[in-house]
Amino acid sequence: MNLVLWLSALSTLFSTAPVKPARPLIWTVHVDRAAPGDAGEFEKLHDAQTTLSDKILREHQVPAPSTYKIRLSDFTYITLRPRKSFAELDGPSKTPTDVQKILAERVDPLDEAIHATLIDHFNQIWQLDGDDVWVPPGREGKIPGSLHIRSEWVKPSKLQAYGDVLGKLREALEKTKTPVGLLPFYVWYGEGGYRLVWFGESREQLARLKSPEQIFVEAFGKDEGRELAKTWRDCVSRVADSDGEPRLGGGDPSGAGWIDAARLAPSDRHRSRKGEMMKRVTGIGGIFFKSKDHKGLQAWYREHLGIEPGPGGSVAFEWRDKEKPDEVGMTVWSVFPSTTKYLDPSSAPFMVNYRVENLAAVLEALRAEGVTVDEKVDESEYGKFGWVMDPDGNRIELWEPPPAR
Repeated sequence: MNLVLWLSALSTLFSTAPVKPARPLIWTVHVDRAAPGDAGEFEKLHDAQTTLSDKILREHQVPAPSTYKIRLSDFTYITLRPRKSFAELDGPSKTPTDVQKILAERVDPLDEAIHATLIDHFNQIWQLDGDDVWVPPGREGKIPGSLHIRSEWVKPSKLQAYGDVLGKLREALEKTKTPVGLLPFYVWYGEGGYRLVWFGESREQLARLKSPEQIFVEAFGKDEGRELAKTWRDCVSRVADSDGEPRLGGGDPSGAGWIDAARLAPSDRHRSRKGEMMKRVTGIGGIFFKSKDHKGLQAWYREHLGIEPGPGGSVAFEWRDKEKPDEVGMTVWSVFPSTTKYLDPSSAPFMVNYRVENLAAVLEALRAEGVTVDEKVDESEYGKFGWVMDPDGNRIELWEPPPAR
């Protein structure tokens, strides 16, 4: 089942008027955070595992579970599966024992290779807040051109107040005929808080989305609107944002693919003219460093410097190319666990990712100059990655971004 059916199913239950479903709509959520240079390998292995699992289930006439996948700009992958109720989570598997054994023998062995590409992975349970879903008229069942996921951590003592003001936001969105849709999820297991999934026709449309305070004021007047916005702010302890331009793709038979929420919009600029020295590094693509307590260090940077990691623990700082201001690039900041092998063979606790315009040409030139170049080159939707070592033994990651989308 792909995003079309996902939104179509939601709009059946939650059209332009709030309708309470007969049972809560629960989603089990698995989050994988891939190492930047291993993202392509992760996708290949994950899709192969999904394809093999679905093939085995079909051969034994066992229904394959519906799956929805989101790919974020910091190399984080979110896999969602709908459940009918909390009770279903604790119930026995509906897959026959003999089929479970085949899956364990043929599918599970891929886990080790998949986990080798990951920096982190964990599970959550999301519950759709059906009363507060907003699907604009005419958007039912359509693939959104852009997504924006806002994570909000709500103070425990303010949960009721937050729920009330979220309901008022749903009312305001309908009253103002806001063309951007909203799917609010509460996170029961994991970090807690809410995931507000905004969706629209395009990135430009989402960029024009008014703030909650502006929407409240337009719907209810200045006094009530500002008071609602103040209540909202008082309920929330911190926030994080991830947004982008969705795309369907991937190799699993269900057609779910990866909903690409990555905003990798690098430029295809400065192509060298004959006779000029080839341009090599064009910018900083990412800064990665290790920590014995990476979660704690992320919290320190959040508290003292305001660096707010997204769902996968990384931050993508966006910027615009001065020569092509319509294009958006990014620099990723990320803390790795001290046990990561991604920086090997360097003993340094950090690695810098440099953007290049032609990876193959740069690597060829560096080899000719006697630089230590890793034979491995990774190519994926995210672009091309290569690695070299500097004289001090620091591992350097070189990244040729894909053409601007």
